[in-house]
Amino acid sequence: MTTLDGLIDANIIIDSLRGYTPAQQWILQNQTLTLGLLSLVRMEIVFGTQNKVELQKIGSVLNNYPLIYPNETDAKWAMEQFEKFHLSNRIEIVDCFLAATSLRLSVPIYTRNQRDFRVFPSVVAIIPYS
Repeated sequence: MTTLDGLIDANIIIDSLRGYTPAQQWILQNQTLTLGLLSLVRMEIVFGTQNKVELQKIGSVLNNYPLIYPNETDAKWAMEQFEKFHLSNRIEIVDCFLAATSLRLSVPIYTRNQRDFRVFPSVVAIIPYS
């Protein structure tokens, strides 16, 4: 497995695909970082496509990131955290899996929504641009 510098959240990729200049610049300026793409995050992005042309365009971007799969321990931890924090913090399923995988791999999550991960004090969430 490739050594990762972090995991990338859907919002960073979506910002870039939508032409948001700070996201595009950050991605270009940080090409030396090896950022993993959680399989569930990839699915979340693909879910937003409307047609085959969009799917093809997005697929070519997503293929630039090594795909990371959660394991059984990640899934168990994510489920426990989701059940614990869903009502009080409106945490989302994918965010629980991202947090679990980030902890297992000891890497930060690059995200625009740091607040999504505040309930997990051991998770390092980095906002790469504003």
